Amino acid sequence: MAISPNREFLAICEKINEDDESKKKIPWVSVYEIKKSLVKSAVGGESRSFNYPETNVLHFAAMAFSSESRFLACLTEDPEFKLVFLDLLSNKKNLAGTTIGLPITKISIKPTDNHMVAISGPSLFKLLRV
Repeated sequence: MAISPNREFLAICEKINEDDESKKKIPWVSVYEIKKSLVKSAVGGESRSFNYPETNVLHFAAMAFSSESRFLACLTEDPEFKLVFLDLLSNKKNLAGTTIGLPITKISIKPTDNHMVAISGPSLFKLLRV
């Protein structure tokens, strides 16, 4: 789960069935627009959903919003560790062509350059241009 820096969006990672007949589970990201008028800490407003059926993993291991809350970077879990970059304004999903293959526990987007992503894990720190 991640909250955007401007506190307008809440992203939640889930796993769902690919279709009604299939038993295959796929990772899924739902992005909710949080209503400022709600007094309770409930999720309200419309939802945008992004699925990722092109993988064999079940979960996203890490995710982070960009500083202006336009982009959401998600990283799949072991053994793939592939970067999925979501553009929330145009509802587009872009895949970074790099499969890392090393355990990653944290991802962040550079505040001044949305296409520079830092990933880290045990004995690992990398900067990627997406």
